[in-house]
Amino acid sequence: MNRVEKKSYIKISVLIIVVVALFFVEVSYLPEKIKAISLEIIDKKQEIRDLDIQIGRLEDTRKEFKKIEDSSNNIEKYVVNYSDMYDFTVSIEDVVKKSSVEYDGRVLSREDTFLIEDSLLYLDYDINISGDFNKTMELLSSLESLEYYNNIEKITVRGKSKMGKYELDEVSLDFVLRVYAWDDRKK
Repeated sequence: MNRVEKKSYIKISVLIIVVVALFFVEVSYLPEKIKAISLEIIDKKQEIRDLDIQIGRLEDTRKEFKKIEDSSNNIEKYVVNYSDMYDFTVSIEDVVKKSSVEYDGRVLSREDTFLIEDSLLYLDYDINISGDFNKTMELLSSLESLEYYNNIEKITVRGKSKMGKYELDEVSLDFVLRVYAWDDRKK
């Protein structure tokens, strides 16, 4: 064999080895690598979908929190602070004095009653009023329209007698005025 033939055989042999190596890489190695990368891509896409779902839930939670926060801010302005209860009591008495009815009221003695742990409580005022029917009804309406939220509960209405006879225009009302307060004593 001459030198040119020998070089040709070597080049052909190297070319065949390269082709076989490329064929091996293409047939066995690349599909496995592509399969592994494809599985990894699918996993990453699923993670992204899960994160999108979580982000959506967080956004929904944030919107709900905002609604609750807005509602809470609305509630706060209609509930008196415990430290302002004296002023609120004075405002109740002012409303009663303006109505020209007889008034007797006191806070029912008991422990503070909490509705929401350590923050919202209520106080009950036992109130007895008597006088002209229309004026007592106006007083009830005025109490319901006070600046701060309250409930009138356990109401009892009786006709008031004067010297043995009943006058239809005179009534006596006993009721409990429940006032809600934020407990700001610990702050």
